[in-house]
Amino acid sequence: MIVIDFLYYYFFIYFSNQRQNLSSPQDRTAYALGLMSTSWVMSALFFTLVYILKTKHFNGAYIFILVPIALIFIWLYKNIYVTNGRNRLIESYHKKLFAMNEGIGMLICWLALLFSFALPFMILLSDMK
Repeated sequence: MIVIDFLYYYFFIYFSNQRQNLSSPQDRTAYALGLMSTSWVMSALFFTLVYILKTKHFNGAYIFILVPIALIFIWLYKNIYVTNGRNRLIESYHKKLFAMNEGIGMLICWLALLFSFALPFMILLSDMK
């Protein structure tokens, strides 16, 4: 949970600095974390299909399974961090746990998001011959 708290805190700082009236920074942070978690589930699914089940043929049905999973993750993060107030708890202890420059923390978060999006495709392309 500490990794997700770290990602939530620095994504929230990033989205708080962005001036957009479409949604709140909490909503955008929950959306980013939900997409990241969904891509990790997609990576696990592709790893299972490619390396354990030795499947070489993929159809689009796997992607349609991930849409409800993404919505559940987004709802879950929004419920935990915004509704239950975990974001205030993170703000109170962030200096003890996340003692780093805000720019470095945001860079780590964006690199983690980029890696989580690239990982499913790296798994698929690693077994193609």
